[in-house]
Amino acid sequence: SLLLSKRHRHLLKGVEHSDSLTWDAHKMMFVPSLCTFLLYKDKARSFEVFSQDAPYLLASEDPLEVDCDSARRAIECTKRPLSVAAWALWSIYGESFIASCIDKTIDTARVLHGLIAESGDFMALHEPECNIVCFRYEPSHIRGRPPEELSAYQSEIRKRVLERGDFYITGTRLDGIYALRVTVMNPETGEAELKGLLNHIREIAP
Repeated sequence: SLLLSKRHRHLLKGVEHSDSLTWDAHKMMFVPSLCTFLLYKDKARSFEVFSQDAPYLLASEDPLEVDCDSARRAIECTKRPLSVAAWALWSIYGESFIASCIDKTIDTARVLHGLIAESGDFMALHEPECNIVCFRYEPSHIRGRPPEELSAYQSEIRKRVLERGDFYITGTRLDGIYALRVTVMNPETGEAELKGLLNHIREIAP
């Protein structure tokens, strides 16, 4: 989806050399999952994925039926095409609006990174390239502890955040140590919500 953004498409430089790629549109196109595309440089190759010996499905060679038979081009056969949600959004709002939403979520992620870097009790773990920020909460009593203790502390924080239900964050491991992970998905998320999340973590942390 970054290819839609003039400001950020350079992050995918080189993708044009791929023979095929998947595009999870629900990640940054703001549509419900699932909504995934499988794209091919050579259109003819795309039919290989759907080739099968199923006479009860693909018996007719009538040109009209072939053109109208979605089973020849769909993984889930009689279910609606997953692309409908993305097509509807694109038709209503257009490319420039979607691109502006993508840019906004990335800008918001950078605001969160700045708040973390300036905080004194949070640790920023990378410079965000897109809408994802990984960090750790490290108040004075936990800073410098062994990796397993740092991991357990971050994991407990995430558990408490989810139990309270005011915010939703995920977790991952960087250099073998558990880290908190925020993916900014809503273009309406602002600095007030970001500060609220950090203060919430301070309040519920062990």
